[in-house]
Amino acid sequence: KPADENAVILLDTMGELSHVYAVADVVFIGGSLIPHGGQNMAEPVALGKATVFGPHTHNFKATVRELKECKGAVEV
Repeated sequence: KPADENAVILLDTMGELSHVYAVADVVFIGGSLIPHGGQNMAEPVALGKATVFGPHTHNFKATVRELKECKGAVEV
């Protein structure tokens, strides 16, 4: 069944991201809001998805730097 056009999908298990990225319009890397660090934000960007992440991205410093330089994703 198709999701509502305004649907929000929250995931809390491993291995689901690639499937959800494929159907998403916008991806928010939630783990990046806390000092835990987020997932690799290059993955949804590579699929052409608008991508937003928080300030805790210590585990992907080079990726974040490159995405910011080319305006490929947005930090909030």
